[in-house]
Amino acid sequence: MVSKATTLPRLVALGGVLAGSVALAPVPAVAEPQAAAPAECRIHELPMPPDATKGNVSGGSPDGRTLVGTVEGATPTDLIHVVWRDGEILETPGNLPDRLEDVNSDGVAVGGIFDEYGERRPYVYRDGEVRVLPGHVTPRGINDAGQIVGFRSDAAGEIPVSWEPGADQPVDLPGPPGVAEDVAADGTAVGTVAGETPGAPTNGFVWRPDGTSAALPRPEGIPANEHLEAHQINGPWVIGSGSSGEIRWNLDTGTAEVIPNTIFDSGAINEQGWVAAARRDSEGRAATATLFADGQQVPLPGINNWDLSASSISPDGSVIGGTALLSRGPSKPVSWTCS
Repeated sequence: MVSKATTLPRLVALGGVLAGSVALAPVPAVAEPQAAAPAECRIHELPMPPDATKGNVSGGSPDGRTLVGTVEGATPTDLIHVVWRDGEILETPGNLPDRLEDVNSDGVAVGGIFDEYGERRPYVYRDGEVRVLPGHVTPRGINDAGQIVGFRSDAAGEIPVSWEPGADQPVDLPGPPGVAEDVAADGTAVGTVAGETPGAPTNGFVWRPDGTSAALPRPEGIPANEHLEAHQINGPWVIGSGSSGEIRWNLDTGTAEVIPNTIFDSGAINEQGWVAAARRDSEGRAATATLFADGQQVPLPGINNWDLSASSISPDGSVIGGTALLSRGPSKPVSWTCS
């Protein structure tokens, strides 16, 4: 599966203390009009540049229109970075040795780049221009305001960080060592942090704009020793993963739930709390994906029996971006349109 969850083994070894954490106090939710759940969805293979043999979608914008990813050319080292807009190739930016991680609704993307010393450097890609940021830091997410989150590495391990819009230098986020993965429109960030002691399980974590931070609650029935991660935030909704599958949190109510039979880090969430995620069939294999919307389950068709993952979902659930792949085989960037 396509996954951003590459830091888990290092986080497990870090340990740390949940310092500066506060309890998730329930806040009354504001009722807003919601779109009706779609009746059906259709899968589309996204176009790839000539001679491309395989590819994936690594991120998508909150409005669902823009996707970013990487495709492989004639050789495994021939990597081409792609920006899709409304299902078509918008551009293929060159000179980006590392993938684009995330993109906002204005088409501003972030990623990591290796300098002449082999050190990873953060960059912002906008309107065909690459702006390399100082420091050995890795961006993971960007919101529509231009705020970026990610992590830096030092002797203590991985430290979550945030860049204010337009800033070159990041600031450390409070709390344990870990990685900030995504940031919402209001500046609330989520990610994964180390446990309280060396070897303790990782936790999903939230950093609020007022400077407070907290571990995300564990869903009922999740063992205390299970590693949990948080990957994406949209409005008050957060999606993450554990060995039991995808997990959905609501920051307004403090609730947490496991989405049954889903696959680790295979999903995306929108501001209504709708989740697109891969599901296992009765034999435990990845067969199709599902859109969980407004209490309904809408099938997301696949390509034969290829594994599926989702990277983004539009606010109304009409456009979903993701990847279809075979284990140790080819992969294809895809999107679903739902109505």
